[in-house]
Order: sequence, then structure tokens, then C-alpha cells
Amino acid sequence: MQSRLLLIDSNKAHLKWMSRVIQSGISEVEICSRSSMTGSDGEPYDLVVMSYDVLDTEISPEHIMGVRREHPNVPFLLISSSKHIYPKLLTSFNDKGLMNVLAKRHREWARPHDLVVTLQKLLRRDIFGLDKYFSQWGIEPISMIVRSTADKRDVLARAHEYTADLRIHPRFVPQFLTVVDESISNALYNGPCDDRGAPRFAHLPRQTTVSLSNDEEIIVTLRCDGTRIGVSVVDPFGTLTRDTVYDHLSKCFRRGRDQIDFDLGGAGIGLYVCFESLSHFVINISAGKRTEVIGLIDVRGKYLDYVSGGKSFNVFETTGEGAS
Repeated sequence: MQSRLLLIDSNKAHLKWMSRVIQSGISEVEICSRSSMTGSDGEPYDLVVMSYDVLDTEISPEHIMGVRREHPNVPFLLISSSKHIYPKLLTSFNDKGLMNVLAKRHREWARPHDLVVTLQKLLRRDIFGLDKYFSQWGIEPISMIVRSTADKRDVLARAHEYTADLRIHPRFVPQFLTVVDESISNALYNGPCDDRGAPRFAHLPRQTTVSLSNDEEIIVTLRCDGTRIGVSVVDPFGTLTRDTVYDHLSKCFRRGRDQIDFDLGGAGIGLYVCFESLSHFVINISAGKRTEVIGLIDVRGKYLDYVSGGKSFNVFETTGEGAS
């Protein structure tokens, strides 16, 4: 079945580039493109891709919210050249549907592969897997199982060895290990629930030893292709929700980095720490079944490029109609 996409950007060259990339990477897709939200032919769209940079110029935030209210089930993918959009996006728009953003690279355009992968995930049910973000060649991925805090320590040690074996620049290593640590901790302490749906370990300090049953395993995968290094943490609980992600991150952004007590722990701070540490943060959710947190860090360029570059952020949920 053919999917119908709307592309919105005032930059005609960018529109042409996106159309070419999408049509070369996704079959059975019809693309409608224009420089503004006006001029719709009245036909429904399956997905809207919009340059965030046109906001406050050709398109007002109020206009976007109006369109979102009219089409609440249509996924939006925003493309932005700035990493500073997130405080406004998560605190001013108050729309949990606007949580898919791809960054332009160094004031250029988004990664073509990431654009295609993101659109495919929004249009289809197949949202899980770290391999989607990597080329088929490169270093063989490493997968490990975590069922206890002791296992987490072993994985962190192996992740450190992994970065050393690949000769990842030392300045990237602390960020990567922080994401591995926080992602496993969130899955281990906040994922498991009892029969009534109440968290089993979320109230415990993160230093407390916890163990999962044999049929509850967290799978950690590490991968690198020379351009970026990535980690995937998959739990079998599926208790993390889009609302939770939105509420925790927006709360952190409202308070500001200098006002956050990082000693409090918990999923909220963990999600924010991961966001701040990554080039691309992906959360895949199948409610009550599985959660996957993916963290990607660009390691090919200079450390300054990583610090100053834009951030991509995606939350995908499987539904009866596909991903959103």
C-alpha cells in the first residue's frame, strides 16, 4: 500500500534532496512537498516531515499546534539545525506527538540513512533493533545479558574494553559509558513490576543489589562502524511510556541544567543524562512487552563537533496501525 508523505521546507534545495533520498530508500511512497502548510489538496497524509527552522518565519508554533489538533494521529518528523530546540519543544508545545527530531549535521542536512530509517519506523511496525542505524560492514556487534547488578558491572567493564579495543577517542568514552550505565539501571530498577503493575525496585537506591528471574533478561548490545558507536538496551517489561519520557525530560528542561539534582537518581534524571550525552537518542516502546533504548555517539569528527552539533531524538511506539 502506498504511503503519502508531506514535506514542508522553505529551502527548495533541501526539499529536493529529501524527496530524492526518501524515494531512493522507501518504495511505494507518494511525496507532496511545499514551502508552507497552506495549499493542501484535502487528502490525508500518513506522515509530515517539516523543517523546524521555518517556525517563527513562515509557520508559527500556533499554526503547528492547530494542525496537530486536526490530525492527532499523523506522525510528525521535525528536522532542525539547532540542538537548542528541545527546551522549547518539550516545554512550550505541550504535544507529546512532536517527539521525533533529526538533526542537520554541522549546519548541513540530516544523515540520509537516518532519514530513511526514521521514516520507515514511523510508517511500519518494525521499530526495534540497533542494526538499523549501522551499515552492514564494520566491527561485529557484542551482545550481553543482564539479570542483576553484578551483571551490570561486568557489562560496564566490557564496554570500557570495547572502546579501548576500537581506540575510541578518550573524550567520548565517559559519555558512552554513562549512557550504558544509565540505560541498564533504568531497565533494571524501573522496568520490573509486580502483578498489580507497581514497580518492584524503583524505590530502591541504585546501589542496592537487585536480581531478576530467569525469564527476565535485559539484553545489551554494543556496535561500532568507525563513524559512530552505539548501545542498545532491551528489557522485556515495556513499562516506559511516551508520556513518562515527555514528562521527565520536560521537567528537567524547565528547571534548567544548573538546577537539577543529579544525585536524586531515577528514570527521569537517567533519561536526561542520556539525552545530554548522545548525538542520537532513540526509544522504542511496545507497551507491556518490550522497551529498547538506543544511544548513538558520532566519533569520527572532532570532539568539538560532537559538543556543538545538533541532537537527534526519537520515540517510537508500536500500535495497531503501525508506529507513531
